[in-house]
Amino acid sequence: MPRWPRGSPLSSQLAKGRQRKGWFSRLPPYGKAAVVFGSLVVLGALIQAGLPSHPHCAYSCGPDQGPISPAGQHYSSSLGFAFDYPTAMSVAKSEFNSLVTLDDDNGQLMVWAGQGGQSLGALVQTYSQVFSADSNFTGFSAFGSVSGAEIGFIPGQGEFYSADLAISGQETPVGLVVVAARSDGLWAAIAGWSVCVGPSGPAACTDPSFHSGGAFASGSDFDDVLARWHWPGQ
Repeated sequence: MPRWPRGSPLSSQLAKGRQRKGWFSRLPPYGKAAVVFGSLVVLGALIQAGLPSHPHCAYSCGPDQGPISPAGQHYSSSLGFAFDYPTAMSVAKSEFNSLVTLDDDNGQLMVWAGQGGQSLGALVQTYSQVFSADSNFTGFSAFGSVSGAEIGFIPGQGEFYSADLAISGQETPVGLVVVAARSDGLWAAIAGWSVCVGPSGPAACTDPSFHSGGAFASGSDFDDVLARWHWPGQ
């Protein structure tokens, strides 16, 4: 058998031909595709985990399924619905003929409900007008719909508003949200207003963060009511 001198071009080519292939190159095409796809999934999960989380919920928060723990206090209506609400809120004198009004240190939440198949858009408009017609709320203006609005995890409709409210003799920017939903012949409308805050203090409620609840000084209190709402039969 002929031998070629070391260092000759042909001996170099033979040496290269005997090199082992890497594990990836030995995989069949479908195996390579699976490895690449898996790597992209893992990379995406790591990137998502590293993103900063939003400090507030967004109308409303809570688990997608399964029961949620009580929030501390309970309200039950003769119409058949009920909800839990945070201990930071307390029942106050009814405002605007609401079934119940809840107060916290930074705002109020009001609940109306009844039987019938009222249009959700009409309900939102009706209960936003109780604020726009009140002289205490000046400069009342709508500026965006509530994305993913729901009550008790029943999809609904909602709208964001901004206004100025005289608090302790000072005009203070406040944000308002009105959400309506229906379930089995019962409708409910929930409206809440809260002082708006930014990183350095009071902020205009038209700030983009308000669209996701981030400027509500009441934090997740309003979301807690929406998420812990139980329609009749739930």
